[in-house]
Amino acid sequence: MTSTQALAVMVVAAPLVTAGLVIVAPRKHLAVLAQTGAVATSALAVVLVSRAVKDAGHPLIGNWIVIDAAGALLLAVTAVVGLASVLMSPSYLRGAHS
Repeated sequence: MTSTQALAVMVVAAPLVTAGLVIVAPRKHLAVLAQTGAVATSALAVVLVSRAVKDAGHPLIGNWIVIDAAGALLLAVTAVVGLASVLMSPSYLRGAHS
């Protein structure tokens, strides 16, 4: 497994680990866990995107994953929108009801 493949696995694993922690964590820690997980996932995604764009002429094609510039663009948009939605909705994450 190359370092880029390992990074791709971490980009997928980070939100899964965050979801698992959110399921078992006390309610008062949910916002912090969600925000921390979103920042970590987005940071990993940005690193993966930069690698994919930097080496756009040589996409990584593995047995179960393809990392190319087009996929990197989709990942970048998803990471930014996901991060923004988590960081901009702390009252929702704390369980506020309107």
